[in-house]
Amino acid sequence: MEKADNKAITKEVLVEVVTRSQAELAAMMAKGFEAVDKRFDGVDKRFDGIDKSLGKIGIRLDTVEMKIDRALYTDNVNLERRVKKLENKVGI
Repeated sequence: MEKADNKAITKEVLVEVVTRSQAELAAMMAKGFEAVDKRFDGVDKRFDGIDKSLGKIGIRLDTVEMKIDRALYTDNVNLERRVKKLENKVGI
């Protein structure tokens, strides 16, 4: 068994150890936050891609809506014409 170091712990040594420990802890936390920032950047990029996709889907839905409206209008006009013919023939 080795002899214990009998040096007295001075205030300066204690301050140095605590300061070094705080600096190491701060560096570890900074690295951790950098990793989290990188992950959030990845998430942001994915959301940007989703936003673009949703925008394209919205445009496509608008086109489909316009085509359906046009088709329904055409059907309505044709039905009105046919009803008028029938009413004229029946005498209404």
